[in-house]
Amino acid sequence: MNARRTWLLWTFWIIWGVMAPNAVSALVQERTVTVSQSGIALFREVDTVAVPPGRHTVVLEGFPQTMDLETLTVRPLAEAETVVPYSLVSHFRPVTKNQLLKSYVGKTLDVVMTNPKGSLDARMVRRVQLVFDGGEGGSPVFLTEDGVYTGEYHGIFFPSLPEELTPAPKAFWDVENKGTAPVEVKAERVYEAEGLQWKALYVLTLNEDASQAVLEGRILVHNTTDMDFPGIKVLLVAGELRQVSRRKLPPRIPMAGVVREAKAAAVEESPALEYHLYRMTEPLNLTAGDPVQVPWVKASAVPIERRLVSSGFGSRADWSFERKESRKQPVRILIHIRNEGAAGLGIPLPAGVVSARMITAQGEAIPLGEDTIDHTPVHGMLQLEFGRSFDVQVERTLVEAKKIGNRIQRLQWSLIVKNAKAHPERVLLEETFSGDWKIVRSGQPYEKVHAALVRFPVDVPAQGQVEVTYEVEVTSR
Repeated sequence: MNARRTWLLWTFWIIWGVMAPNAVSALVQERTVTVSQSGIALFREVDTVAVPPGRHTVVLEGFPQTMDLETLTVRPLAEAETVVPYSLVSHFRPVTKNQLLKSYVGKTLDVVMTNPKGSLDARMVRRVQLVFDGGEGGSPVFLTEDGVYTGEYHGIFFPSLPEELTPAPKAFWDVENKGTAPVEVKAERVYEAEGLQWKALYVLTLNEDASQAVLEGRILVHNTTDMDFPGIKVLLVAGELRQVSRRKLPPRIPMAGVVREAKAAAVEESPALEYHLYRMTEPLNLTAGDPVQVPWVKASAVPIERRLVSSGFGSRADWSFERKESRKQPVRILIHIRNEGAAGLGIPLPAGVVSARMITAQGEAIPLGEDTIDHTPVHGMLQLEFGRSFDVQVERTLVEAKKIGNRIQRLQWSLIVKNAKAHPERVLLEETFSGDWKIVRSGQPYEKVHAALVRFPVDVPAQGQVEVTYEVEVTSR
């Protein structure tokens, strides 16, 4: 038995052999969890403990398997003159195959092996001694009557479950009551755990002329731990939290679950340092494996700005292709919404997925596409792209290309914007340039948006087309 394993076993037996006779159980009275969008949950729980006179070990239980033992802190909420806290020991060795093998090194067990004297699929059970557990990803080594065996096996029968393996984490808090009467102590325990996630989901429903929309927001909280958390207070943090990389427990396999709709509850928003906090005013029942939806925002008449935008690159050409023929350039459908109180919003919106729909006059629901939004503060702009236009198209042609210097070329472009709709449309042509450039001639007015982008606003008549031409001189760097 190596020194490390001997120390672990002595630690375990000290905990159970010395502390257990004076063990005091704690009862969880209150539980709150704050969940970040990165999947880290910070639990705060209040336990009530009746500590008799003398020195005792308070056994803290009820932790999820995904708990990070290093983050656990325990403290009394109020100072008690006669109660003195000492050490805190956290213990969790889950029941897994690797842990079972480690516990049985040097001991005998039964192994199912192939019977060499039988048919190809014949099996036999042999009593062996485990010499080596296999380490990380290796194969165990067995000592048999015939010698050392390192080959294949089909299963292992362990005589019993080792006492040092536990199905869930536990903590042992050593305290002393120096008084003569029992003292009731409220203890706060705080720790981090994986397995709780949340995300924001939005549905944007446009009216038929796409001038207004209804924006509804829901929060989806998903519990993929091994525990149920009935009646838990939930707070959600939105923002980019920096985290130091630590050794993590193996991830749990997410369990299939049915999305449950929680009753409509108010969600209070407040700033927290450089982040935003969303507090559920009613406790939630977080069942293991089941996502819970909480409706939290609805704006019924949000003004929207619809844009048709086609983007191209005007400072470089594919000489082998673009001199021969024109090519189609996609026309993107963009929706801009300003996060203002006058629009029924005016609250910080956490990042999430936005699904767009339209309800026709006949009541049919039509999907329009999906996009994501970043964290959007008050007065910020939601910029959404839902797809490409069916009836509005752009054809791009390189009309002429000249090299007028070692690093200088002139490119003449033609962009034909076609509108097959029964009403006029405005299309924004956005041209991107690199290097040093200047437009030497243009048939239409344009706006220089920034150092590398110009925008041509083009009004296209119903069932008509407009040609936009310009010539640019580009000096490569």
